[in-house]
Amino acid sequence: LETGMFVMGSADKSVYNVVMQLLSPETGVTPQITATPVKHFLHFPQEMLSFFDLQTRVIQRCGGVLLGWRLSSDRYAALNPTKKTEEQLWSADGKD
Repeated sequence: LETGMFVMGSADKSVYNVVMQLLSPETGVTPQITATPVKHFLHFPQEMLSFFDLQTRVIQRCGGVLLGWRLSSDRYAALNPTKKTEEQLWSADGKD
């Protein structure tokens, strides 16, 4: 997980700043990385959303940062997915 975060940070300065805030002991905030079901960010039972759409929902709902996702069909999470503008069908009934 840490390696994936550093790779993301090296590719994008804004991500680097977030990673540094998470890892800095001087921020006064205890960083928490959690896995939350996508259904908590959906407005409808099914929606077509991109990574950027979900990131906006995460910010609006809890002020968090979306690092990636893990589809129920995948064994591992995809950190910093490459196709961020590509919409996917998300379902409140799914396990994603």
